[in-house]
Amino acid sequence: MKILVCTETYLPTINGVVNSIELFRHQLEKNGHQVDIVAPHSAAESFKSRSHVFRLPSLPLIGQPTHPVAWPSKSHISAIISETKPDVVHCQGMFACGWLGLKGAQKANLPHVLTYHTHLEGYSHYAGPLSFLAKPIMRWWTKKMCNQFDLVITPSPSMAKMLKSYKVKTDIVALPTGIELKDYRFNDKKKLRAMLKFNPDEVYILSAGRLSEEKNVKQLLIDFGRIHVRNPKVKLLLAGDGPERKAYETIVEARGLQSVVTFLGALKHEDLINYFVACDIFAFPSLTDTQGIVLIEAMAAGCPSVVYDMLGPGDIVKHEVNGLKAKVGTDQFFQHLFALVSDQDLREKISIGGLRDVRNYSIEKTADQLQQIYAVLCKRP
Repeated sequence: MKILVCTETYLPTINGVVNSIELFRHQLEKNGHQVDIVAPHSAAESFKSRSHVFRLPSLPLIGQPTHPVAWPSKSHISAIISETKPDVVHCQGMFACGWLGLKGAQKANLPHVLTYHTHLEGYSHYAGPLSFLAKPIMRWWTKKMCNQFDLVITPSPSMAKMLKSYKVKTDIVALPTGIELKDYRFNDKKKLRAMLKFNPDEVYILSAGRLSEEKNVKQLLIDFGRIHVRNPKVKLLLAGDGPERKAYETIVEARGLQSVVTFLGALKHEDLINYFVACDIFAFPSLTDTQGIVLIEAMAAGCPSVVYDMLGPGDIVKHEVNGLKAKVGTDQFFQHLFALVSDQDLREKISIGGLRDVRNYSIEKTADQLQQIYAVLCKRP
């Protein structure tokens, strides 16, 4: 089968959407399928001319120079479809590249599927004083785009429910992105802690993700400060980068937490795995994630998680089984985090539950489900 993926964001940018695309691409290719990518032009030389990637002319997004936006040219997508001759077009966004993929597939009479990765309403704050207008516009655009596809995939059941509340009539399937479970096997926690120079008497909390407002990291810093007052032998490691990093560093300095909060920056995947395995707790305070692949990675590493009971994380985490869930608008996130810091037996119980449940999230299993979706779409008249 030949699959053409049209995405708004791709390597060298690293985020959840790109990780999902790459995990599925590698597994689908292992299974004998051809996967080609259509993405905005990259300024990084090493990513300009890859055999499976077609780059479209683009401009940098205002205020987000690492997120180029493609020019919406139908002639480009028609030429790419003519060259690759795909059996199905899979769009991974709803703006320039997603719109081009949709129109190109419709013109060529090809099956077209959309993965709705991003809860757009959760990013309305980027509209500044016009954010009150952004939410209804995003709902309208989401409904308009989704209803033009043959099928919509969401990473979690909660997102499928939300799209239905928008009056999306297209069939919706909830399909999470799986991970390479083999990457987490045979890792020695003691050796990794020693390699990373962890103090054996201290408890290490890891958080991984984009340092931006919608990820709610500020609340994590506040909660961690309260925990540190009660237990000085706890440290927080923040993996990732983003527009709010300087603001968060200022908060850390203002609260006198420089010695116990470390900004790791963007890590290579193999290095991030080491931190997942070595750390004691994974804190994921996001209120906007439609899945949260990092949660599955934490489970695979045996690192118990604390999340808010919201969207994707609320679907993945089973409270007191493979993680702890906090109700939004309460103090439970702090309470759950402190409970894990204080109780090693609880950490071990949650860790075992996560290792058991993560088997449902292997990339082999989820890619097989995606293949079945493609096959059904290709058989439709």
